[in-house]
Amino acid sequence: MKGKGIIQFFAIALVLVSIYQLSFNFITSGVERKADEYAESRVLLGKTIESLLPGDKTKAKLVEDSLRSALKKYRLQYLDSVSNENVVDLGIVSFTYQKCKDQQLNLGLDLQGGMNVILQVSMRDLIRSLADNSTDETFIKALDKADERQLKESQKDYVSLFIESYKQIAPDAKLATLFATKDNAERIKYNSSDADVEKIIREEAANAFDRTFNILRSRIDRFGVTSPGINAQASTGRISVELPGVDNPLRVRRLLQASAKLEFWETYSATELYPVLDNINKLIAVRVTNTTNNDSTKSTTDSTTLKGETALQGEKSLQDTSALSGNSTTKSDSTALAQKQQTENPLFALMYVPNYKDEASGKDMVANVPEVGYVLGKDTSKINRYLSYDFIKNSIPRNIKFVWGAKPVEGTKSSYALYALKKQNNSDEAPLDGSVVTQARNDINQNNTVEVALTMNAEGAKTWRLLTQKNKDRFIAIVLDDQVRSAPRVNEEIPNGRSSISGSFTQEEAKDLANILQTGKLPAPAKIIAEDLVGPSLGAESIRNGIQSMLFAFLAILGFMVFYYNTSGLVANLSLLFNLLFIIGILASISATLTLAGIAGIVLTMGIAVDANVLTHERIKEELARGSALIKAVNDGHTRSYSAIFDSNLTTLLTGIIMAYFGMGPVLGYATTLNIGILMTLFTAVF
Repeated sequence: MKGKGIIQFFAIALVLVSIYQLSFNFITSGVERKADEYAESRVLLGKTIESLLPGDKTKAKLVEDSLRSALKKYRLQYLDSVSNENVVDLGIVSFTYQKCKDQQLNLGLDLQGGMNVILQVSMRDLIRSLADNSTDETFIKALDKADERQLKESQKDYVSLFIESYKQIAPDAKLATLFATKDNAERIKYNSSDADVEKIIREEAANAFDRTFNILRSRIDRFGVTSPGINAQASTGRISVELPGVDNPLRVRRLLQASAKLEFWETYSATELYPVLDNINKLIAVRVTNTTNNDSTKSTTDSTTLKGETALQGEKSLQDTSALSGNSTTKSDSTALAQKQQTENPLFALMYVPNYKDEASGKDMVANVPEVGYVLGKDTSKINRYLSYDFIKNSIPRNIKFVWGAKPVEGTKSSYALYALKKQNNSDEAPLDGSVVTQARNDINQNNTVEVALTMNAEGAKTWRLLTQKNKDRFIAIVLDDQVRSAPRVNEEIPNGRSSISGSFTQEEAKDLANILQTGKLPAPAKIIAEDLVGPSLGAESIRNGIQSMLFAFLAILGFMVFYYNTSGLVANLSLLFNLLFIIGILASISATLTLAGIAGIVLTMGIAVDANVLTHERIKEELARGSALIKAVNDGHTRSYSAIFDSNLTTLLTGIIMAYFGMGPVLGYATTLNIGILMTLFTAVF
């Protein structure tokens, strides 16, 4: 054969590369076995899980879950501690555990468990933003109709649905009247044609989708998941995300859906805002008193008194402040007195107002803190409903914006703080936002608590200096996605553009928050519309079944070839072994992910590879039957079977390429292994 030396060199190189790539899997497996042993030694101390489980099934399940959680915790601790340590040192080159992990052949979602999420990028919010959040009735109706049609006509893009809906509702209206805003002044004029406006909307929609996709990809890359998969479907505005090995759905939801809208607001203290709350309380009380007894009872059925089931009672050592509203109650109060309290003080029956006892007068005084009230989580919706009433909104000064805290108050389980932000010139825009943040990182402060440290650009540093100078000895709320993360007191002017966000973070939460802020704000919100969590037990079963199917198919083919072709069958089996080694080695080399569908592709490849050998051997048998000498029969058999082998493999390869180009998820995994397998089949079977 011509070029025999080149073929031999190429074959040896492929073998060495494949072994080199697969060696990383063995190395990481060894480290992870040590991590498992370390975790078991820390948690079980020589005992088995079964010996620690009580007889009661419910208690046994709780104990088992606790032990599993502890095992996972110590396993991760061990792996984190060795992630940057050399686990392989060859003298000229060394590899840390993390580098080995990055180089190894990764398993897909269906093999090791994890989470699959589909996000819908909200083009509605983007279009509303382009129209400066217009409240035009026709505009809102068109958006609502586009939402309805999107559910039925999923193949059409949202911009087309909106424009068609708008034209149906208002045929004579011009799009420019909606989108010729101050922010769009340079591109859209009041006399711009609908075609020009539509072109700009489409450009903005495409750019927003691409930016959202890239930001989400950056967040996922920083999340620490090995070989995540993220694919865009621009036509439907959807993004598919696969996170192998993830078992914390709540963390994933927070990471993917956070808009990262960071704002810095001046706040009112509880002392300043109490008169406003007292007035709201009186207005609601008048409304409740004027309703029928039935309506009154219905509206206060699940209300609570200030003492007994108050927002912080039993959770935080704060005392009853009912004196602030002129009522003092005890746990022994009768139902009638409790209902009277709820009728006379409907707001304060749900809200705890922070206070202290004045030593001079002995009276309860409202505290000078940024939290204007504390409310049980189950009652926050009722407070929101109170604040949404028109007669209440009209009584609240226009420069006040109420916002809830993001997490339960420290030391409690389910109580949330209410904050009152100070608007500037009645604007909903914050004095400072996250666009000025240039760096965000998780850190440990001087009090040994976790925080997220922020660094601002020059413009942000200047505004931050003025803001902190103006609010010395007052509070500034740090708001993320319309929830207060923290509201620190300003002790002095901050001139260097540095700040921090604290708030009872775990290291994991702080890392995720820093990740979200560092990658930036989503130009268009993304909401999870479907998710699927694959447990590790199902993944383990899939691996077992997949390997068994591949092994059985492999053994069956090996046996058939030896039985039917004798010595030639052994040669064919040897090429089949090399074929399998090359496929897995190349998958690892290109950082591909092996999925269950990929295993199916490998099994099919083995069948195709044998088919090539069968064609060759049958052709050789034909030549021998014609009386050709053995060496001539072998040469002619190979030469004359090439065309059939190439035809059958190339047509399959063409199909595989089309599947890989258009397919996603399992289809892409199947097509990838199939295409690699066909190329390796041509190499091993022919050469």
